Amino acid sequence: MSKDASLILIDDPVRHGDGEDARCPEGRRLRHVPFTEPALTVLNLGLVRGDGIFETVSVVDGAIQAADAHQARFLRSARMLDLPEPDIEVFHSAVLTAAEDLEHVTADTQVLVKVVMTRGLEPLDPAGPPPAPVGWVLAWVPEGLEGPRVSGRDLVTLNRGLPLGVGESAPWLLVGAKTLSYAVNQAVTREARRRGADDALLVTSDGYVLEGPTWNVVLLIDGVAVTPRPEGGLLPGTTQRDLFRVLEARGLRTEQRDVRVEELERASSAWMTGSGIYAVPVRHLDGRELVVDDALTAGLNTALAARRS
Repeated sequence: MSKDASLILIDDPVRHGDGEDARCPEGRRLRHVPFTEPALTVLNLGLVRGDGIFETVSVVDGAIQAADAHQARFLRSARMLDLPEPDIEVFHSAVLTAAEDLEHVTADTQVLVKVVMTRGLEPLDPAGPPPAPVGWVLAWVPEGLEGPRVSGRDLVTLNRGLPLGVGESAPWLLVGAKTLSYAVNQAVTREARRRGADDALLVTSDGYVLEGPTWNVVLLIDGVAVTPRPEGGLLPGTTQRDLFRVLEARGLRTEQRDVRVEELERASSAWMTGSGIYAVPVRHLDGRELVVDDALTAGLNTALAARRS
């Protein structure tokens, strides 16, 4: 994270229906707080239990990239966690306000904004009222994202330990929700680095390809750009969706389907995709060298960076 950041707390981040009053006397309100100062209590359920949701979006030239897809995923995660519906309008306003507050930002600067809503404060009295959700956004200018888009990354496959479709058969496991419980995701990356790679591509216990701990994967298999379907147990990719549109405009076929681990041997190229990283080429997968088309990857990233919605 850069030294400059903008933090905005959202008083009453929940959408209210007709006739309902907001918690704040003045209605919904955005509060600027110095990001270096304490802003949350230790009772926040997002901190002590990971009980909350988040999105990380890119803002360029005052526009949120893939805004509709991020909003839909944020709402979907809230439903999966039985959280009240977030007020998308107030979060949208907070994101743009936080991005505008940053200094030394030009029209081409990529600003990252983390959007968070937690269930609220852990009730110390079981008979007390239910907690009220807490929301905030944090904006900053990322450093070091351009390098991997050129140099690429080495990956290893790691078993997630769950079968394909567990999100459908056991929805209480919250597979496919973007929650604040990221300890496992961090552990996955640490294990990959212990094995001499940069990151890991997760696979199911019954032999299907999933995603990375913080990104989606696009594989070029037999000349077709393929990504695993979200219903198999992963997050729907916002950047992956837009990358498919760019590839289709270049004449490539795209498919979203279940991908067997054995098919990785037929993948000639691959990209890690995410809101911050855009499209990062994979140079080695389980030690096997993949083809990296520098010109194609540069073109893909130029197109992704040019998005204004």
